[in-house]
Amino acid sequence: MPNGSQGKGMVVTSTGLLFSTCLDGRIYAYDTDNGNILWSTDLGRMNPFGLPAMYQVNGRQYLVVCSVGGLKDKSKDETDVPKGYLVYALPDQKL
Repeated sequence: MPNGSQGKGMVVTSTGLLFSTCLDGRIYAYDTDNGNILWSTDLGRMNPFGLPAMYQVNGRQYLVVCSVGGLKDKSKDETDVPKGYLVYALPDQKL
């Protein structure tokens, strides 16, 4: 896992994905079979709070993460970077 991964901030899906929030303000998706990073995104804020969570609607899985820390890029305005709960729809197949 990347340096700064939070062991308490993980969730695993039934399709073999592990999501982890990191102190660097990113969230990562790993393949549980081999540990490879399949996807990551920059949340724009440092130290995401809370645990990532999953839910399902009509067979589609969604990842929710709370991102309310300080801005990573101090040249941006607070209103330019999403703050609060961010939701990502997972693809129908493994990444």
